[in-house]
Amino acid sequence: MSAPVAVPVSKPVEIKKSLIDAVVAGLLALIVFGPIVGIVLDGYSFNL
Repeated sequence: MSAPVAVPVSKPVEIKKSLIDAVVAGLLALIVFGPIVGIVLDGYSFNL
């Protein structure tokens, strides 16, 4: 027996809105976590 899965009834995925949401979320993540990761990685030296 499988549990019922919540599926929206006849609501298509909006590609454009999803793409915009993904870009906004990515930018927010860069702004929020960028300095934190920079501070953490300052202890290491990377030679490219």
